[in-house]
Amino acid sequence: MSAQEVSAKGEKSKTHERILRSALEEFAEHGYAGARTERIARRAGVNKAALYYHVGDKEALYDTVVRDCFSDLHRSLERELEGINSPDERLDAFIRALAAKVLSSAPLAQIMLCELGRGAGSIHRAVSGCISSIHEIYMDILSNGREGGMFRKGQDPMLGFAMIFGGLLFLRSRKGGPATGFSFQGAVRGPSSADVAEGITTILHTAIRLHKG
Repeated sequence: MSAQEVSAKGEKSKTHERILRSALEEFAEHGYAGARTERIARRAGVNKAALYYHVGDKEALYDTVVRDCFSDLHRSLERELEGINSPDERLDAFIRALAAKVLSSAPLAQIMLCELGRGAGSIHRAVSGCISSIHEIYMDILSNGREGGMFRKGQDPMLGFAMIFGGLLFLRSRKGGPATGFSFQGAVRGPSSADVAEGITTILHTAIRLHKG
């Protein structure tokens, strides 16, 4: 490959990344329905034809952005859970990794809040699929803990997942954003992700752990 071809390939990759970054910002600020490909193109410094060439239409842009966000989240979860076998320790690690990622990623949280606000039946398929995959990790941890006699049986597992995921999104919304429409931001500084994870872990373990006398 010639130097000119290498340079052209590198420029194409940079344009692609710039488009996806601009799309992420647009979807986070306006949600899927309110996002406009014209604004994405303008943010990225390209024309609309370039959007279609590098990624595709609005649906393809959203699908790619969502999957990239959740792929990054999945990698974080996998790294945190690697080598941990005990269900209670895996639950702690799961909450810790999820808290760190959600509380540090405003675009991810804002996209999720927009989607959840549309109602369960209207959530975009890409988002729904990604949430389901994270829920499967949580359910696997919970099932192993129940089978091992660590966690209680008979409780609705969705309540725990909703408390973890929904609670993190709500706390991230304290920093506000156009997509959420509200903010609790004030003079009081919010807790760190480690503090939040510890708090959620304590509450959840109290609810589901079997305390053997």
